[in-house]
Amino acid sequence: MAIGFGIAAVVGVVVGCVIGQSVWVMRGLDPIFQVLRTVPPLAWLPISLAAFRDSAPSAIFVIFITSVWPVIINTATGIRNIPQDYRNVAEV
Repeated sequence: MAIGFGIAAVVGVVVGCVIGQSVWVMRGLDPIFQVLRTVPPLAWLPISLAAFRDSAPSAIFVIFITSVWPVIINTATGIRNIPQDYRNVAEV
């Protein structure tokens, strides 16, 4: 569980930062994220079992895929809500 969530946290924060800083990336990837995040975790299980053919990597993938969407969405929202004054100070 720690491995799946750890990978999701790292990937989610990086992707969320990129999405939060760029309006174009957000417009391009947001529809994909909105569709994929609605897939229930139990639906990912047969897909991952067919792809990995083993229970250990399949469990890590299911934990990753179900926990990465909230991390991405919340990180992107947090980055977008940073006041412009703080962004200007960071550029200096």
